Amino acid sequence: MFDCGADGTMMGMMGPGGMMAGGGMMVFWILLTLALFALAVLGIWALIVWLRNNRTAASTSPQGGPNRAREALDERYARGDLSIEEYRERREALGG
Repeated sequence: MFDCGADGTMMGMMGPGGMMAGGGMMVFWILLTLALFALAVLGIWALIVWLRNNRTAASTSPQGGPNRAREALDERYARGDLSIEEYRERREALGG
């Protein structure tokens, strides 16, 4: 694995000068890998925040109003607060 050079110094697998010659490059690649990993995590986080904001904006927009009313009606029916007749009547009133 390690050989002694003609002058008695250790020569590693990275070339003359032993581990120190390649050590700088190894640190560079480790830092580059960590930076790319951090960038990927940041990108995933930004995507999640963007998707969450778009979903929230859609449900609070004027176009999202009837959808929220329909969801509330569905929830009340699922809890048993409304009979099937009341549910159908109110759903029809909402336009669906």
